Amino acid sequence: MKKASVLFLAMAALAVTACSSSDEAEEEAAEKVVYTVDSGASTLMWHGEENEQHFHDGVITISEGSMTMEGEKVISGEFKIDPSSIKPQTEGYPAEKMDYLKSDLLDTAFLFTSEYPTIDVKTGAYENGKLDTKITVRGVEISSMIPVKIETKDGIATVKGDFVVDFSPVGMPYLETVNEETGKPGAKSGIQFKMDLKLKK
Repeated sequence: MKKASVLFLAMAALAVTACSSSDEAEEEAAEKVVYTVDSGASTLMWHGEENEQHFHDGVITISEGSMTMEGEKVISGEFKIDPSSIKPQTEGYPAEKMDYLKSDLLDTAFLFTSEYPTIDVKTGAYENGKLDTKITVRGVEISSMIPVKIETKDGIATVKGDFVVDFSPVGMPYLETVNEETGKPGAKSGIQFKMDLKLKK
């Protein structure tokens, strides 16, 4: 009888330990981690064009933001992009015209920064290699599924991807105004981006 009691107690202890370990594992797996953007280590390059012969390249800064993750699962994210940080880097483009191009991009024909000083970005679920993203430009929200690769290692999260965002819903005048000579809009509404986003715990 005594041996049976000892055996029962041992089995009960094992069961409690197993349940405790299981609960701890589930709690650890469900832990949410907030990663904050490292603006200095992140890059967001852009490419816009009228045609293959007439185009511009440059960079713009993701000034602040964070992403909440649960393991490798993205819960949500919020970021701000500073339009005034835009920097044209078109190869072969005259240096003296770079400032003029920047002021043009910040003016009413494009980003209209005097009225809308930030570009807001919110992210949702990340599934099948695409991140559900909402970008607010000039007060207009654009929804896009952006193809990116997200990885976490040693307290660092990286978000990398090449993608195109269609800005036609925003109604930027230069993207809508038809050139009288060509019969086409001033520039294509699809802007290409190359992102390398770094975030830290």
